[in-house]
Amino acid sequence: MTKTFYLMRHGRTRFNEQGRIQGACDSPLTEEGIAQARLAKVYFDQEGIQFDRVYSSTQERACDTAELATGRTDYIRLKGIKEWDFGSFEAHQEYLNPKLFREDGSGYQDYFVAYGGESNVQVYSRMRDTIRDILEETAEDETVLLISHGGAIGQFFRNVTKNPPQLNRRISNCAIFKINYNRAEFEVESIYDPIDKSFIYERGNE
Repeated sequence: MTKTFYLMRHGRTRFNEQGRIQGACDSPLTEEGIAQARLAKVYFDQEGIQFDRVYSSTQERACDTAELATGRTDYIRLKGIKEWDFGSFEAHQEYLNPKLFREDGSGYQDYFVAYGGESNVQVYSRMRDTIRDILEETAEDETVLLISHGGAIGQFFRNVTKNPPQLNRRISNCAIFKINYNRAEFEVESIYDPIDKSFIYERGNE
């Protein structure tokens, strides 16, 4: 039995604009970020996608995006899909991030643990477990949307999904992942950018 769900990044924030690291800390959506979330709603409406369940990270930027992208306030907030905690690096300039990206998707590995943050394994494990728990309790015909964050989503799809897409760009604000779930396996079907109104990725069109 295959279930399909949508996983979306929040809109642009003040820290995004200032080039600051934001994980466990928060910053509000900018006017641009608000407009991006509304463009996501336009896409969902045009495609006739209606959600039976909406979930959001506990962070304000994700909650606001959830409300703007769906027009609803009855979403459920979950810590399991919050952003990667970068410890003492939080709120500092992005240039302080160590250059530790690895092609295998492991990213910074456990670098931030020494500074009070999370390892990449902790991030993708809680994302996987939280999403799997949600899907296991939903009916096959229910449509689910989860609003999360760039770092957390990146770790999830690179480390958990089957044959993950090889992207040559960062996950854009409000990027919409359409993901299939079958027999405890996840597979990315497509990634849509509502800002550019184009697909970043479509399975079969690699």
